[in-house]
Amino acid sequence: MKQVEPSFYVIEPVDKEDLLDNIEKAGRVSYKSEDRITHISAAKFVERRIKDGHESILEHEGLIFRVGIFTWCYTYLHNPKYLFFSCVKFRFLISGNIRALRDFGKRYSYFARFLSYLSRDIPVVFEYFRINYKKRKIVVVEKNELKYREELLKHLRVSVNVICDRGIGNQIVRHRIMSFTQESTRFVNYAKKDSFEFIKPDFLSTDAKLLGYMDERWKQVCCLSERTYILFNQACVKSENSRSVLLLSTKTQIVISCNLDGWVSFFEKRALGYEGTPHPQMLKITKPMLEEFKIRWPIVFNCLVYANLTS
Repeated sequence: MKQVEPSFYVIEPVDKEDLLDNIEKAGRVSYKSEDRITHISAAKFVERRIKDGHESILEHEGLIFRVGIFTWCYTYLHNPKYLFFSCVKFRFLISGNIRALRDFGKRYSYFARFLSYLSRDIPVVFEYFRINYKKRKIVVVEKNELKYREELLKHLRVSVNVICDRGIGNQIVRHRIMSFTQESTRFVNYAKKDSFEFIKPDFLSTDAKLLGYMDERWKQVCCLSERTYILFNQACVKSENSRSVLLLSTKTQIVISCNLDGWVSFFEKRALGYEGTPHPQMLKITKPMLEEFKIRWPIVFNCLVYANLTS
């Protein structure tokens, strides 16, 4: 067995020319096939996932449109669940992740005409809208052009790659306003790896009464889980069934994507303690993550303050 530390890194927001690269990086986390990434692999990977119906990876990147007041109002009145709107100083913006934009375009022909223009620049994800629609100019706003706090909250979509244990991962994916791609215990065969990776619970390191004996017992349980998984695999049991013996301490990797408004809500619950004290291992990730967000986008996150946490 191998012990690893929980960690994270913020994935840099990109312009529309590099959307497919970020989508591929997020999608391959599920299969742990990052070693197959090349400078030309993104388009084929995303195209295959769309063909297979696995469109959730498209949620990790989005686009921002500047439109006229009538288009803005008409779209807003349709009350699209996963599109976001802002109007600051008569600048009307609409944004959404790629999957949400595709779904809305399939329902409403006027929006499909906007997306047909993008079929030239990003054909892999918008090729569906090329046929039967005349190309129409659409103004795509780049992320570095967002000027005001409301625009940043609604339209700046940020992804974070997190390494944590399965227990913390189960808490993270409860935030359904966000989009997730998680290392899959169904598709990843851990028996083919050199060693299994586990994250040591914090209380085994901080509680003096549990040091030594209990720490050794935890390691024994992890090794037993690893050996049992390998035995199942040698007996030709599929990984989707062998995973039943994995512990909550097993390391997992999750790519999380959301606009900054959703990240504010996430930090309020998982770092600031607005709804009760978060789990200690959750705080180990979210507190330094919040500090980095404050450095990157102070106009949005500097107003957040910690509640009275007991840990």
